[in-house]
Amino acid sequence: MRKQHDVQNATYIDRSRIYVDTTIHTKTLKLIRSIDSGSIVDGSIEELAELAGLNKVMLGFLRRICYDGTLRNREENRYKRYMSEVAEISKALSSLDYALFKFRKPIEHVSVDIDILNTSYASLEGRKNVSR
Repeated sequence: MRKQHDVQNATYIDRSRIYVDTTIHTKTLKLIRSIDSGSIVDGSIEELAELAGLNKVMLGFLRRICYDGTLRNREENRYKRYMSEVAEISKALSSLDYALFKFRKPIEHVSVDIDILNTSYASLEGRKNVSR
């Protein structure tokens, strides 16, 4: 049986040298529980908002806890701008053979990029259309 040591928010397991940062794990659980319950379960809104931002789920977090303020307005505007850009790119590429590809999280989030799958011909023509 392996012996575990809890040392200042970290768990070390003898012999296998597995290290788990329990501080990050605990904060992530607080964020998930807050999103699930629709209110701050444990911790501060600042701490959870920071973690939500790092995980790109800020908008979903703020919507779930019914936060109303400048941070939420900023995220809502970023989301609208992103969706508008996706629509604009789709329109520019409408005559080409392409597909938009995006990993979807189970919560609203603002993506930082748009992934496009296409043929090499569509790639050349698409660059011309999008740059217009």
